[in-house]
Amino acid sequence: MRNMEAWVKRVFESEKAKRKIPLEIKRMGNRYYLYASTTRWDRREGRAKKVSSYIGKLTPRGLLERGETSRSISVYEFGAARFLHNLVRDFLHENLEEFFYEYHREIEALSLMKVLAPISIKQASDFWERLYLSSAVEYDPQPSLSPNSISGMLRKIGLNLAAQHSYFQRLTEGKKFLAFDLSSIFSRSENIRLAEKGYNPRGLYLDQINFLMLYSLDRREPVMLKPLPGSVRDFKAFRREISLFRGKSVVFVLDRGLASYEIARLLDRDGFGYVMPLKRNFKMVDYSLELGEMFTYRDRGIKCGVKRTPLGNLYLFEDPKLRGEEESNFIASVESGERTIKGFKAEEKKFGKIPILTNLDLEAREVYLQYKEREGIEVAFDVMKSSLDFDKAYVHTTEGLYGYFFIAFNSLLLYHKVMSMLREEKMLDKISVEDLLLCLSKVFLIDFGHKRVLSEIPKGVEDLVKALGLKFDDLFPKNLRS
Repeated sequence: MRNMEAWVKRVFESEKAKRKIPLEIKRMGNRYYLYASTTRWDRREGRAKKVSSYIGKLTPRGLLERGETSRSISVYEFGAARFLHNLVRDFLHENLEEFFYEYHREIEALSLMKVLAPISIKQASDFWERLYLSSAVEYDPQPSLSPNSISGMLRKIGLNLAAQHSYFQRLTEGKKFLAFDLSSIFSRSENIRLAEKGYNPRGLYLDQINFLMLYSLDRREPVMLKPLPGSVRDFKAFRREISLFRGKSVVFVLDRGLASYEIARLLDRDGFGYVMPLKRNFKMVDYSLELGEMFTYRDRGIKCGVKRTPLGNLYLFEDPKLRGEEESNFIASVESGERTIKGFKAEEKKFGKIPILTNLDLEAREVYLQYKEREGIEVAFDVMKSSLDFDKAYVHTTEGLYGYFFIAFNSLLLYHKVMSMLREEKMLDKISVEDLLLCLSKVFLIDFGHKRVLSEIPKGVEDLVKALGLKFDDLFPKNLRS
């Protein structure tokens, strides 16, 4: 009480006199919350333990009891926030509460808001106040979202790498096919030890931070995201991460840039399966292999042959359409003088060919499918950097950066849950995640103080909810519909 503002002491003393029970104040950022405080005997531990129950939020005008609002008439964004909140409840809440109990509300709120809009840390509190969740019983007590509170939370989450590891391990349970890749973002802080100078894809020489992602091809969603020092390259990062999966039935689907005989032997020795696209200049690739098997993939005809090697099965796929494109491009470059006819004859046998090495006995179609599904991790990188605006890091400490990436991961996972819903209903080619949220955001919650009602629900929203197979009453509760 000594360092608290005068109005806090005044409201607290008033409630203490009225209630005649032991009370305590908990401060979260710039907000104060009132709790009833008592003790109970714990038989197992043989001692009395403190027990607190939430009463309400303290304001200069008095106590706002749980579920009350301070304004006579308020309008909140409801539809999109409610939709994402239900996904958080169904897919994120339990694990976040288990591994990050102290900050799970803040993590959930920040992850949800980053999917709704590319907000910064400074904008988080104001943006949250626009959402119905800022006055919802489900979020009592409210998350602490001031810039200082968020910065402190990110540092503490970043320091708790053991909890992050356990969280990621939980998400990888039951996942068989995992894709691995690295990317980078730039940082403007001089205090982050992971940042090192390097060229980004745009050719700019900046302080960069590498980060790795593990992506489940079974579920088409990320299962791990973590930053790495800028000097850590693909091979070193991969060797370290696969050690976490020893004893598990996992198949790693790799990028062509990571392909090597050493990696193949390492994975086979440690009992892992792998599907490894090879560069076309690998000596083991036999371009004279007969391509006697055929199948279609997304309306494209694919030819295939397979050959046993000491490292496993070598599949050679040919995409005739890709072959024609590569041949035409090479001919054009010969005509322009960039390449020669001699070079064309040397490379002609490789046009349209995709060599893939695996230690698994799979049908050719399944090997090709896993190779193509790897494209999902590239989509995830693009979503993270573009749609979710995590292409830059403005935090100022290494520990904060680890926390920042953890928020990024949960936003990305939430985004993919929405993508999965659209994909399952065969709507992903017709409507984007952003379009879906924009449509749902047309529904508002109007709070009159004594009563809360939803705004008119447009027919387009009703049709969309029906098409997605969502429970209408769960998204728009009857008691809120006028």
